[in-house]
Amino acid sequence: MTGVRADRADAWSGLGLALGPLGDLDGSVVAFRRARDLEPTKAVSHLNLAIALQKVRRVDESRAAYRAALAIDPDSAETRLNFGLLLDSVGQRDLAIESWRGALAIQPVLETAYVALHEALRATGRLADWVANFEAFAKHCPDSPRLALYAIAVAQHRGDLLEATRCFRQAVAAAQRERDDAVAAEFIGPLLEAATYFRLDEAERAALETRHSQALRALHPQLPLAPPRASGGKVRVGYLTGAFADEVSERLALAFLQRHDRRRFDISVFSLSAYAGRFTEAVRPRVDLEAGLQGLPPRAAAETIARAHLDVLVDLCEPGQAMAAAVLALKPARIQVAHPAFSGFARVSTVDYRLTDAALEPAAAVASTGRPLALEGCIFPYAPRPRATKAPLGRFQLGLAAGAFVFGVFGESRRLSAPVLETWRLILARAPGAVIAFSPSFAADAVAAQRLAVAAGIEPHRMTVIPGVESEGGDLWRWLFVDAALDTVPRSSPLEALEALSQGVPVVAMAGERPESRGASAVLAAAGLAELVAATPEEYVDRAVRLATDEAWRATVREAVATRVPASVLSDSAGHTRALERALLEGLSRSGIPLPP
Repeated sequence: MTGVRADRADAWSGLGLALGPLGDLDGSVVAFRRARDLEPTKAVSHLNLAIALQKVRRVDESRAAYRAALAIDPDSAETRLNFGLLLDSVGQRDLAIESWRGALAIQPVLETAYVALHEALRATGRLADWVANFEAFAKHCPDSPRLALYAIAVAQHRGDLLEATRCFRQAVAAAQRERDDAVAAEFIGPLLEAATYFRLDEAERAALETRHSQALRALHPQLPLAPPRASGGKVRVGYLTGAFADEVSERLALAFLQRHDRRRFDISVFSLSAYAGRFTEAVRPRVDLEAGLQGLPPRAAAETIARAHLDVLVDLCEPGQAMAAAVLALKPARIQVAHPAFSGFARVSTVDYRLTDAALEPAAAVASTGRPLALEGCIFPYAPRPRATKAPLGRFQLGLAAGAFVFGVFGESRRLSAPVLETWRLILARAPGAVIAFSPSFAADAVAAQRLAVAAGIEPHRMTVIPGVESEGGDLWRWLFVDAALDTVPRSSPLEALEALSQGVPVVAMAGERPESRGASAVLAAAGLAELVAATPEEYVDRAVRLATDEAWRATVREAVATRVPASVLSDSAGHTRALERALLEGLSRSGIPLPP
């Protein structure tokens, strides 16, 4: 900083703006603080400092700087937008919503504020406000690609699958026309994730994946290649994660993180968001390096990873996460591997391999980016929790008749396609004593699920909602009321299948054509429960109806779940970890990278 004129606020501001993209966030804070001190009456000086402090997670100081900026210029939509992001990150969602609404009152065409409100209002169950936000978004930003994705969710909420499909097709057409790399990189990732819930032919899918990858690589050119790996030494494996912010992701990852052979492998974890204390305490003793990347621009984040000289970087981020895709485009490791239990398949072409197994991807199954790297056993790690024994609510409170057979569906409403809803209608027609219980994470999904089911011809009294009431042991008590779980197509839910099996509940699944349709069937195959996997919609209906109406067979299946799952490869976490290690070594070998003896 010696070359900066000490008395020039604009010079200090320019330095702060330059240091941030280079990854020197602390230096950026120092520069912006100096600019603020020189021009304390300018709102932009406080705003720049607030954003810089937010990136280094100095929340109280950042909040004070935002308030100072708003005291000088209360009509700054940019300040209100970013202040809302800070408030939301620390759990003050009501205040964040108020801040974003203030930004839109000043600048009604601010797309990012509508998108932020979309997530917050949906998560808090403010469904009328969520729909009103969409309508305002459509009025003021009718040509926004982001609007198309929002429109799909609103159509599903209204129970209109035809409109949802129309909106999806409209979004695909918009993506095919998009020439701006920045927009394409941001928009096509989530669209490819949404495509797993709709019908998309392989040529269209491949074209979108190619365009997405081209955009990412244009925006984020690959880092210089790492020097050749010397033979010998430990294999360095890194995991890229969103901090395992939810309990399921953390639990599944710990199933192999805590069992790696530390004599042969160095293990690192890189988080794209702030650590929760629980995550840090659980993971830190089991890894050689942990690093938080929150606030870093993609290149600086990738350079941080590159300094670990990784042989393998495994992607454990949620599908469609833009930051993860940008980091992977920069390729900070010798090889990069996608783990479908966490990241799905929609990624950039710099991902060299995708982990898989023989049931998830038989020879005929089609998948996207990355060459297959098959694990022995099941790709989905299994980390069961103790069985639930007590519920905070009773059957009467949940609207369940004493003798009703309950099919459970505990996932997002966007998984409810027209074909699967039709199979459920047929199941209920043949099993008059059965009902379907929905229990999604968000109130919006519960409402949407019921509306979609009614639109498909399922009578309202044949369904109920089990609310996500937290109790001792979490929400596992919901499974106490479920007699069997129903998997969905074309998007399967292997993690829901794993949880159901851990609670002794059988799962009916159908093996679809693509890997994202085969997750639950792969889990059932690994558990030795192939009799619960259907090849056709007719078989799916038959198996579900038999569970609901044939008490003897139901008892046999329940016994099979209780005895086969603990004895199967699913329950061999040490074996799963060894298989994962062998697969990663196989990827290095295929790429011509020398391995230790």
